[in-house]
Amino acid sequence: MARITIRTWTPDQITKLTTLAASGASVIRISAAVNKAPSSIRQKAKELGLEVRTLREIRAKMRDAEREIRK
Repeated sequence: MARITIRTWTPDQITKLTTLAASGASVIRISAAVNKAPSSIRQKAKELGLEVRTLREIRAKMRDAEREIRK
């Protein structure tokens, strides 16, 4: 069985999280940049009062924008 380890957040990781969340990056992209699990990203963002978007939300917004352009 895998061992569960707890890695604390560094100030640099928190800065990256807040910057990427403000720019509208997805949870997956932030996860790769910060080297943390997506669930950890969501939890920390919630603690900090940040809103992070999922890929599903980003794609839906892009589809809506394309539909508006076609009209």
